[in-house]
Amino acid sequence: MPSSVGIFYFSGTGVTKLISDEIKSKFMNENYNVELFSIEEILKNKNFSIKNDFDLIGFGFPVHALNAPRIFYKFLNILPKTDNKKSFLFKTAGDFFMNGGTTKEIKQLLRKKGYNVAYEELFIVASNLGIRLSNNLYKKLFETSKFQINTMVEDINKGKTKLVKENLIFTIISIVFSSFESIGTKFLKLHFRVKSNCTKCNKCVNLCPQNNISMKNNKITFDWHCIACLRCIYNCPQKSIKLPPFNAFLFDSFDINQILSKKKDNIDNSSKELRFKKYIDKIISSKKD
Repeated sequence: MPSSVGIFYFSGTGVTKLISDEIKSKFMNENYNVELFSIEEILKNKNFSIKNDFDLIGFGFPVHALNAPRIFYKFLNILPKTDNKKSFLFKTAGDFFMNGGTTKEIKQLLRKKGYNVAYEELFIVASNLGIRLSNNLYKKLFETSKFQINTMVEDINKGKTKLVKENLIFTIISIVFSSFESIGTKFLKLHFRVKSNCTKCNKCVNLCPQNNISMKNNKITFDWHCIACLRCIYNCPQKSIKLPPFNAFLFDSFDINQILSKKKDNIDNSSKELRFKKYIDKIISSKKD
């Protein structure tokens, strides 16, 4: 059984970080030595030496348009080669549509570099855009994710394999959808707006994982490298950053830790939440079977 685990993850607005922390905690409870690494910090620090001498390595990312965000692929390109390293993949999403999309290209890239991906899992917790669900449902989804994490670690300990079966149509739809998203997000530069109440605190500049935001001529400006993580919008203290074409799909705020800590809210999306409740039942019952 492996004794050390390295987990490399990218998290836009906190959900994947939350799941990574839970995975770390579960492995540590099983007496593993575990280290977490933020992919964006690795990419920003040119002097960072990527460790791959762990017995087991995990890679995690949030689903962006049925695929991983560009920053995750950028990391894979600089990942050092190894020899048949036991690895696992995990991704987070706000919906289980098409199982979060394809991981075929990611697994191929990792295998070419010597990482043997034998297990993968999708965790549904919360989406930072679209339809706002109730806090109670978000909590249930998070508890379900922790249930999945326990199962995943147990399975990995037992040497079990779990890989998503992808047919050609599934893969093509995922690639086409993510390609449009990848191209489209670069043009968000043309749509970002900063309101006059901006205090020029530079928080957005410092938080952007792509170094896509800067202060020029005493104004916040955006470049062409956005990946639509939405971190700048949700972390602005003055709520000054807007994205007019997509405002209808964005929430007033998004902080997964606050969402999970709140007891009640006034949101009633019962009809839309029914499918998620069925998903939760399916996950729990699959373990019993």
